[in-house]
Amino acid sequence: MAAYFEQPGPGNTAETLRLARRRADELGIRQVLVATTSGATAALAAETFKGCHVVAVT
Repeated sequence: MAAYFEQPGPGNTAETLRLARRRADELGIRQVLVATTSGATAALAAETFKGCHVVAVT
């Protein structure tokens, strides 16, 4: 699966996480690692990946 966005930036984060969740569910993955600078991506990942173990690194 590949996803392409018109523009780079944080506006793509929610869709990227949604696609990652879909693929993780398909593969049975329950542990997720995300990078974040402000914590916003970590918070969104925690919401998107409810039921999974989410680790965020800065």
